[in-house]
Amino acid sequence: GWKEKVTRRDMRPTFPTLMEVAKLAEEYDLERILPVVGRNSLVYLGVRKGEVARGKLGKPSTVFARMITHTMEMTEDDSWMQLPEVLLLAGLDELERARLNPNVGTKPNSHIFAH
Repeated sequence: GWKEKVTRRDMRPTFPTLMEVAKLAEEYDLERILPVVGRNSLVYLGVRKGEVARGKLGKPSTVFARMITHTMEMTEDDSWMQLPEVLLLAGLDELERARLNPNVGTKPNSHIFAH
């Protein structure tokens, strides 16, 4: 029968494919972090599968901020340079928001993906 995939809950239908959630879930046990700042963003706390706890800190974990944009248009002047900057700043906002979650804290490292 049908079984819900928690990593895909409350997403637009194309998001899991475009943001490569399944590929990420192959290597990491994922926990979705809510709420997010942007509507085109997903944030996960991931622990690599098979990872062994290391002392008091526990298992090493990573915060994944994944965002999608549809506005990467090239223009004749240098105004296109603002788009990547805005996207990276949005990624940093997502990471800062995720670190406020008590399940995340300040210990995990971070990865920002822009799709």
